[in-house]
Amino acid sequence: MSGKIMGKLAAVGIAALLTFHPITATYAVENAYKIHTIHRGDTLWKISMQYGVSMQDIIKANHIADPDRLKIGQQLKIPVGVPEDSVIHKVKSGDTLWKIAERYQVSIQDIVDLNKINPKDHLRIGQTLLIPSQGNKGQEPGVHIVQWGDSIWKISVKYNVSIQDILQANHLTKDATIYVGQKIVIPAKSTKPYVTYTEHVVRNGDNVWKLANDYGIPMTELMQANRLTEQSTLRIGQKLTIPVHHVPVTHTPGPQYGEYLDWWTQAQYVFPIGAQASVMDVATGKRFNIVRSYGAFHADCEPLTPQDTATMHAIWGNQWSWIPRAVIIEYKGRRIAASASSMPHSIQNIKNNNFNGHFDIHFLNSRRHKDNLVSEDHQKQVRIAAGTGKSN
Repeated sequence: MSGKIMGKLAAVGIAALLTFHPITATYAVENAYKIHTIHRGDTLWKISMQYGVSMQDIIKANHIADPDRLKIGQQLKIPVGVPEDSVIHKVKSGDTLWKIAERYQVSIQDIVDLNKINPKDHLRIGQTLLIPSQGNKGQEPGVHIVQWGDSIWKISVKYNVSIQDILQANHLTKDATIYVGQKIVIPAKSTKPYVTYTEHVVRNGDNVWKLANDYGIPMTELMQANRLTEQSTLRIGQKLTIPVHHVPVTHTPGPQYGEYLDWWTQAQYVFPIGAQASVMDVATGKRFNIVRSYGAFHADCEPLTPQDTATMHAIWGNQWSWIPRAVIIEYKGRRIAASASSMPHSIQNIKNNNFNGHFDIHFLNSRRHKDNLVSEDHQKQVRIAAGTGKSN
């Protein structure tokens, strides 16, 4: 690499190498490249930032001899196709997202996020899907194994730890590069949740219930932050204060356990209303997919599809039951210790899942809706899922 390019790298420093947000691209899965045509003002650094790919990878993919001499109209291959260790699945007759997720033991949400698809869209026979790897499952606590597309910035955001703390803990300099499979120590820090605030300008169609769901907070909390009541009318252009809850990742006794998160200060914000998640039954390892539809004292959830309902029914011995079971809720890379019963009851949102109502999922310190009391039967199962046994 020329001295001129090295000078540019030194100038951009951590901004170029560590602080960009790599995209997970799925363009041209079969050949793993996207074509970029050089326009006036393009530089390798600018192109690398646009696609979240290192300058070195672009140079290598195109056999560029002189990185300083790019020609307008020149076409470059950008290696953005297949993340490291992912699997390509070609859709066959009868495939559904649920079946594919079950086959590869990943969540539907992980497949949807990686492929940038709408979960309600029909799959096409012959369509190619990327199936995410198992990522960091099974790694030791406090260590992150670098995956394709990772950067120090991305890792710092995931674990809510500053870039500087990660660099110091791993004896890295600000212009260091990281590689797939590398182990990054995540320094210990306070796991106490904290709250910041953002602003929302009311638009046509907004109401307090909708905004609370959109921002993943209880409606009562949104009303309290803005001194509103259920009778308050929102005005277009009105500015609202939105609490933003930051819930750091907490360590577990082992990778098979879920985070032991308090419902009131942690779990309800990590797993908000409207979230689609995967439930893993601790005893059997079986999974089914759900949506959190309601719930203030605990999570009121519904199975996503008829197949998910059938899996639930089988887990509870082919019957619907109030008996709680230890489960782990898997959502956006977090695994939360919980307890679920399977009895369908009361209102529902999903009408075509063969489940008449919703079912209950409890977390640490959550309560029953009927009497606002903590259920010790549920708390026992939460402790099992968290790896803390029968003790508090």
